[in-house]
Amino acid sequence: MDVCIIGCGVMGREHAKCWAARPDARVVSVFDPLPEARTRLAGEYRATAYDSYEKAIGHEGVQVVSVCTPTCFRRPIACFAAEHGRHILTEKPLAANLADADAMLAAARQHKVLLSTSFQYRGFSQNQRLRELFRQGVLGAPLYARYVDVREVRPKLAMHRESMNRGPVLDVGVHYFDLLRFLTGAEPLRVFATGTIWGRGRQRLADISDFAIDTAEILVNYTGGHVLSMQVGWGMVEGFKDIHEETLLSPNGTVRIADGRCRVALTGMIDEMEISKVTSQCRIDDMAEAIQGRKELEVTGEDGRRAVLVAMAAFDSIRTGAAVDLG
Repeated sequence: MDVCIIGCGVMGREHAKCWAARPDARVVSVFDPLPEARTRLAGEYRATAYDSYEKAIGHEGVQVVSVCTPTCFRRPIACFAAEHGRHILTEKPLAANLADADAMLAAARQHKVLLSTSFQYRGFSQNQRLRELFRQGVLGAPLYARYVDVREVRPKLAMHRESMNRGPVLDVGVHYFDLLRFLTGAEPLRVFATGTIWGRGRQRLADISDFAIDTAEILVNYTGGHVLSMQVGWGMVEGFKDIHEETLLSPNGTVRIADGRCRVALTGMIDEMEISKVTSQCRIDDMAEAIQGRKELEVTGEDGRRAVLVAMAAFDSIRTGAAVDLG
């Protein structure tokens, strides 16, 4: 498979590395608005660097495009790729809003190409194991899931811009909104959230005027009685030590993920396992196998849209102070 990479920053380099790790794929074209970024990545993989995404996607023989740009740019790139018969893997989130997500889904359907987004949390070994335990009835139900992601203000300024990545409610929230669906098979029903901005006045963010919500508490009710609560804060002072914790509470006990370990304390089962390192390889492999017809695509564009839907409902709830029913 010949692969095009759009966006040659941290995640673009990650996608290129994962594609190149496969014996049946090669990176043949790249684009980034920064000449030095695209030239460097192209040199690493003997690819062609282009000065527009249209030219990079149009490179002869390209079959799949990895879209690793800030979220606000994904719709036109994905739609252009679909119109030219290229399969599409975007970084998460799929899109900046529901209108963009719907346009991308429509383009993929119309031109009969695959569309996926990089929910790599599904591929983590601990989450694969927890899904198995849920299906076996060992984990118990309903699940009450608590996810905490608190960090210093991000070095990537796009993460804090409402006009670009829209902050952690969308950027990291989609991971967890999708993860509970993956673990249980349940669907989100109702969202209530509160949020604010703590990044104003931070030295690192002095050049930002369009601040996104960077601190929020989100509660999501799912079918089957499952509940997700998420505390996210990306507006802490520079030098703050990050906090990442995940807790699952059920009638059968608890699962707690923190400090690089997953500790399971369930009825008849006490266990501890290492957690996976963050990598996009599982989503690259999923897309590659689906393109070759060896399996159905695990993470679809519709899965990406569902997570964006919850994030948009959270924004609406923060704005209005009321819960939002998803219907």
